[in-house]
Amino acid sequence: MTDCANHRENPHPDNTTHLTWVAECERLCLDFAYFVDRRDYARAVALFTADGTFTRNGDTLHGPGAILQSMHARPAEIDTRHVCTNIRIDIGPDSTSARGTSYLTLYRGPKSGDGTVAATVVAEFDDRYQRTPGGWRIASRVVRFAF
Repeated sequence: MTDCANHRENPHPDNTTHLTWVAECERLCLDFAYFVDRRDYARAVALFTADGTFTRNGDTLHGPGAILQSMHARPAEIDTRHVCTNIRIDIGPDSTSARGTSYLTLYRGPKSGDGTVAATVVAEFDDRYQRTPGGWRIASRVVRFAF
């Protein structure tokens, strides 16, 4: 994997492309959180490759159909806000894959809008990205709960 900080310190002719790819993968991480929080599940699932996987609580969902079905099963009376930080993206040496990690603070509460937070979760996303003809996509996302 290529360290992004090293590319900033030692520019090379492909530096702009490299940083663009990093930004595109970072955007996938943020867009996933945004779309899930707004219950725009079709757009969240469209961020995955056709054979993408999503793993949480030890359960791996294979493909957009299974991921979408799982999202539609989320409780309608609960609102969420996924806050992603410490996003780190490393582009692979083949320039067609990347690995990403980020921290997640998840706030959950009733839709009442009274400011009550029912639960806060801290987790880490371990992502694999794939460059496709349509742009970068999430090939694999694993959620690991910290506490």
